[in-house]
Amino acid sequence: MKHVSLCALACAVVIGLTGCGAGNDPSVPDSSTSAATSASLGLVNAGELVIGTSLTVKPMEYTDAGQPAGFDIEIGKAIAKDLGLRPVFVNTNFATLITSLAAGKYDAVISSITINDNRRQVVDFSVPYIHVPVVLAANTSTAPNLKTVNDLKSGTTVGVVQGSSSGLWAQANLAKKGVVLRFFPSESAEIDALEGGTLQGALVDQISYTEASQGRSDLLNAGIVDTGTTSQDAVAVAKNHEALVTAINGSLSKIFANGTYRNLYNRFFPTIPIADATPSGATIGG
Repeated sequence: MKHVSLCALACAVVIGLTGCGAGNDPSVPDSSTSAATSASLGLVNAGELVIGTSLTVKPMEYTDAGQPAGFDIEIGKAIAKDLGLRPVFVNTNFATLITSLAAGKYDAVISSITINDNRRQVVDFSVPYIHVPVVLAANTSTAPNLKTVNDLKSGTTVGVVQGSSSGLWAQANLAKKGVVLRFFPSESAEIDALEGGTLQGALVDQISYTEASQGRSDLLNAGIVDTGTTSQDAVAVAKNHEALVTAINGSLSKIFANGTYRNLYNRFFPTIPIADATPSGATIGG
């Protein structure tokens, strides 16, 4: 899905999902267990899994009544629960997530982060947890002849998310054809501009488009775009934290198998068959 360039760090908003006290609540980790886990995994804060995210893409990660919500958020909470940790979400500009992770600001980033070779040079990845291809969205009023990516001509204005893999692909493959690229901080801003008529097309994640296009009759899905990646999202972890990557992979394996993943998927993506989004190598139970 989205993909990050190395930009300056932005200010962040920390949204912690913690209990007021352990009591008898099984969702609040035992202090001795979480302390041992923190030491073995090299976490930023003892007893917490600090997760960087950009709450701008419904239904993946967004805010609801001032709280983090979405499929990625629930995946992060499920991983933290399995590890006996409290999830703490840090809401940050998307383009700075990977640099902030590499600088030790978070334990992990869960924010529609697609695995690609550029990112592998800076961070490590868990196993993928969802497959989400990029599509070309078109405005049928401003570009009635735009039916596929091959119809993009010199002078056509296309939106991309700053720091995304699809943006990098567009710079390498569309700009040389004379396609005019406009960069946006989020897919929601990009799609709003597309509907408003200032863009003829936009490269967006298929799931985000499915959600955002509802009730927008001028928008058209002009097909999947091969951007040279696997289009699979994963949890990003800073280099030299192999134990944390292994632990997250173990948690994801349980989430896939025990029905948690299927329940979350059906909750957030009721119109998209789960087979279309199942990541490679995953067996989904439930």
